[in-house]
Amino acid sequence: MISLEQMRGARGLLNWTQAELARHAGISITAMNNIDRGLSKPRLSTLQHIQKVFEASGLEFIDGNGVRFRRDVFRIETFQGHEGFVAYLRDLMETQTLKGVESLHHSFEEPNFLKKHRKILLDFYKEYAQRGLKERVLICEGVTERFGPPQTSEYRWCSRVLFGRIGHSVYGDKYCIFLKNRIVCIENADVAEAYRKQFDFTWKNAQKTPAVESIYEKELKLAKQAS
Repeated sequence: MISLEQMRGARGLLNWTQAELARHAGISITAMNNIDRGLSKPRLSTLQHIQKVFEASGLEFIDGNGVRFRRDVFRIETFQGHEGFVAYLRDLMETQTLKGVESLHHSFEEPNFLKKHRKILLDFYKEYAQRGLKERVLICEGVTERFGPPQTSEYRWCSRVLFGRIGHSVYGDKYCIFLKNRIVCIENADVAEAYRKQFDFTWKNAQKTPAVESIYEKELKLAKQAS
């Protein structure tokens, strides 16, 4: 787990003030100041989150209280099963918030995907919308059902010829491949940029989907009626 010495060293490498780290980590400046000065003992989850923020900015932590810029060609992380999918969504949201970028998604069979993760996605899109984040999604031509609300999600129909069984996402410097029961995430700026350009080319040639009410909007209406 990241130490106070590593935290200070990481701030120095990135030339971040305590206030800047607090903003990126989503905690108060007072709390950050107390942590940095050793006046309070942060929760494990807080330290893990701060470490993730630094790692998303290109740093890695090594033995002996060391920290350095990551020189790996690839950094690979696997999100496994139900908990892995939740962790992937959290990583997606935190990376988009930190980097100020949109996310791109290709080749998702949404109707089948949604049945399995309906509740998780409802909670995800509530926070996603609150943060003002955006995504573009390529789905198979002819599919009319989609989850994301119009304020966050733009959909287009991908030709069946280009539609694959394996979905993938691009956000920040990360390229993720959706396999059965796991998501493999490759963190590399060049790889992410290559797939981002490929996505943009396909997007320009894709059809705009007809305007329909999203599953998210329908779920919110049902929740209001039930209350």
